[in-house]
Amino acid sequence: MRSKMIKNILKAYGNDVEIIRYENNEILTEETKAFIQPLRYISKMYQEEYMNSGYIDLNNYLYIGDSSVRLDLYPFGTLVCSNGDKYIIKKAKKVCLKDEIIYIWAVLQEAYAET
Repeated sequence: MRSKMIKNILKAYGNDVEIIRYENNEILTEETKAFIQPLRYISKMYQEEYMNSGYIDLNNYLYIGDSSVRLDLYPFGTLVCSNGDKYIIKKAKKVCLKDEIIYIWAVLQEAYAET
């Protein structure tokens, strides 16, 4: 029920997102809606060092997405693409209320083409 509310909010206000993953020598793509925003350090959320409160790290992004797109189960190297930008998943977790997964939380990092 709560995940349905989150899905409706993502559908109305989320960015178009394409997930690209590689499994069994095959490229699989999936489209969804999600929020992707620059990650602000509030606490020791994902780094080994503390930063000033409100500091913006322009290379890392917060992803909030649909509970049915389980980034936390996707293989290493999965890409998240939105608005012409590409990201790799650094960390992903399911967020639950009781036994219901209500959304997927992830830290993304900009993916750069190798030169």
